[in-house]
Parts: sequence; structure tokens; C-alpha cells
Amino acid sequence: MCALAPRQTSSSLLPTSTTTLPPSSSPKSSINMARRAAPGASPFGIAPPPRRVVDPNESAVSRFMREEIFSPENFPGNLSILTSVVVFFGGIAAMRTWGDLMIPA
Repeated sequence: MCALAPRQTSSSLLPTSTTTLPPSSSPKSSINMARRAAPGASPFGIAPPPRRVVDPNESAVSRFMREEIFSPENFPGNLSILTSVVVFFGGIAAMRTWGDLMIPA
């Protein structure tokens, strides 16, 4: 039979003596770390509350268009959706128009 060695814990793998480096050769001076961006305007990374305009005469459809379609907060996502829809239907139109050119004659 073979005898198993006792398991070493993580604390036994650490060096027993601690040494300090002189200030001129500290590793911090030789590492170039990236700078962090300036903190945003809102604390804790929370987005500011959306601006709400309450108009009792506004219909649900016009409120949806104003809050979801035309709002500046949603513009990048709406532009991405619009681009993908145009590329999709453009591909369909191109295949219907020039698709016969892909078949070898």
C-alpha cells in the first residue's frame, strides 16, 4: 500500500519570513496602471430618474412614442433596431431582385 502525504494548507505554502523592498525598487513604481475614468454625475452608478411629463389629454400611443421612441435615452438602442431591420429587408429585396444571378448558368 502506498502512504498518502498529509495535505498542505494554503497557510503552510506562504513564506515564513517577510521582507520589505527599498522604496526605489518597489514594484508599484515599475507597474503602469490604466487611469480610471472620472466618476459620473449620479452616485453609485445609478441612472438618474427619467423625466416624466404628465399630460391628462395625452393618449397611451402618443405617450409610448414620446417615452420609448423619441426619448434621447433610448436613441442608441432604437438606432440599432432600425439598422438591423433595414439590413434584413434590404437583403430580402436584393435576393428577390438579383437572386437569379447566384444560380450558375
